[in-house]
Amino acid sequence: MKLSKYRFSVPRRDIPVVVHAPSHKSWKGTDEILRTLERLRGEGVPFELRLLHGVPNQKVIAELADADVAIDQLNLFIYGKFTAEALASGCAVATGNREDLEPMPLNRPVWAINPATLYDQLRRLLTDKELRIRLAYEGRKYVERYHDHVQVAQYFIENLEQHPANQYHFYPTFFSRHYRLPEGERIPRYLQRMTAKIVQRWGLPEDADPYDMVARGLIAPADLNSLLAIPRWKDPVRLTT
Repeated sequence: MKLSKYRFSVPRRDIPVVVHAPSHKSWKGTDEILRTLERLRGEGVPFELRLLHGVPNQKVIAELADADVAIDQLNLFIYGKFTAEALASGCAVATGNREDLEPMPLNRPVWAINPATLYDQLRRLLTDKELRIRLAYEGRKYVERYHDHVQVAQYFIENLEQHPANQYHFYPTFFSRHYRLPEGERIPRYLQRMTAKIVQRWGLPEDADPYDMVARGLIAPADLNSLLAIPRWKDPVRLTT
């Protein structure tokens, strides 16, 4: 992001201005978000909603600079461009945030929402002014560190030049530990063989069970010559700060 495009402003209103700007309403969970906001309004929680759909990006950016809260997406587990723009502009942002599935970057200063927590999380955010202000200032620092185009380019240069080849931010663990195929779907045999070759070459997290992966249809039993010989990662999730 070129952060000079975004005017950082924290309005500090007692009654927050809320922006929701869905590119695709079904993906963002807009209907459920709006129903929950209407429920909160009916219970006496004060706020001003600005729903932006089909408007130019520059208009959205201008509205974010004047907003207290931005609500991004309900059904996805990581934030998108709208969240990054809202953080750069001084909004407290509510969005999907599954750090167990997508751990990087660390310590994202967003207010996590999902269908089960949406009501409680929005009520807290809309009624807690100090929380909104804290998230707004933390959000700007976050984008300056992780999304500024100069910082990102410098990060890649430093890692290419200085870090040894065996230093990683994190090991991918979700597939081996947790992934289950949707009902009725099967992984083709050639993909099961490719997965087996990757596992045999690079290993698995120490607590991942290859027999369970076979049971889940990720690898065929015959593809693993010796399950006991698979390399193991002693530190399955090794994050840098």
